[in-house]
Amino acid sequence: MNSGKNVGDSTKPGAFRIAVLVSGALNCFAIGSCYLYGVFQPYIMSYFDVDSAVASTPFTLIWMVMTVAQFIAGPLQKRIGVKATAVLGLALMGAGCFACSLLSPDMVGALSIFYTVIAGLGLGIGYNAVAATTVRWFPDHKGVATSVSIGMMGGAGILLSPVFGSLLAEQGLQVAFRYQALVFVPCILLTLAVFKDTPPGYMADFVPKGIVAKQTSTRECMGIRDLMTTRDAWLLVLLYFSLVPAYVIASSVFVSFGADAKQLDPTVAVWFVSAASIVQIIGRFSVPSLSDRFGRRAVFFLVLGTMAVAVALVIIGSNVIYALAFCALSFAYGGGVTAMPATVSDRLGTKNATQNIAFSEIGTLLGSLASFVLVNTLSTGSAIVVAGLGGAILGTSVLFAIFGFGGKRHTQ
Repeated sequence: MNSGKNVGDSTKPGAFRIAVLVSGALNCFAIGSCYLYGVFQPYIMSYFDVDSAVASTPFTLIWMVMTVAQFIAGPLQKRIGVKATAVLGLALMGAGCFACSLLSPDMVGALSIFYTVIAGLGLGIGYNAVAATTVRWFPDHKGVATSVSIGMMGGAGILLSPVFGSLLAEQGLQVAFRYQALVFVPCILLTLAVFKDTPPGYMADFVPKGIVAKQTSTRECMGIRDLMTTRDAWLLVLLYFSLVPAYVIASSVFVSFGADAKQLDPTVAVWFVSAASIVQIIGRFSVPSLSDRFGRRAVFFLVLGTMAVAVALVIIGSNVIYALAFCALSFAYGGGVTAMPATVSDRLGTKNATQNIAFSEIGTLLGSLASFVLVNTLSTGSAIVVAGLGGAILGTSVLFAIFGFGGKRHTQ
């Protein structure tokens, strides 16, 4: 893997890890195009002649498939390597989007197969390959590394929402899905060129310092049996779960709910999708980076508090207030989920980061399932309230259980 270099050099951080980080960031930008679904949804409703609940189902369920896919990603990385696994994830997601472009108006059921299942498998496999690999390359800056790489998942919304909004309006749903598939091509090429795992013994002597050290466990979970019997592993699942339903529900219905109940013009709403993506990226970049300095516990309190306030404003506000509240909710979600891989690695170890991160993503699966149930049993507004306020309460309780009330619990 490192021919031409001595072992001493391969165990130290170097410039190559920056290239891996850039490749991972662009991969996350591509798979983050799934967050454009809120822009696509009104056109999905029109093209397939379905209501909002049916149209939002592929997006709410994609997170369940993503979680399952991450358990596939672990064995894949051990068998074929992180490079091939990352390429497979990108290819599957691109193929799923392209397949959606071939559907006729009477094939709405197939949308869940191609988008939810095929693209969802790609999303989970591609995400896990990047998340697990970057924390191994940057044990000294886990929060910053995940903020740069996974943080780019929100970048697609900034750059692509106006583009796809115009494309959908002018050329329709099928053409838009085809162009979405093309986003993955350059990322596959760059992954083939530079993306790879750390060499044996890389930074093995690194010891964390400061508040992060006080909140980091010396535990190394090395398999499913370890995870199943580790208290923190299940608490991290619940923490992940607390972050998911409110954003998944709100983002999937943002344009349609805004037009129907909040007096928000759909054209203006598309631009607010871009604004929300900008704010989400701010959250994805700032929250994990701040967690390296102030600790994981402190930033999660910030995230959960923001989520609770945002959900309240989504319900009581209208027009621009509704849209700004959605932006705040996007900040909380983006920052929270991007800080999770670093937090999981702190509490469960980095040697088996692939499987540890995948296990925590059970929370995403449960959150996606909860989103589906809430959307189909409650009104849109009630579903958002239950998901947001319930998530904030649950997440806060979990933080105290993991870190204690002083924020310095260190578990052997």
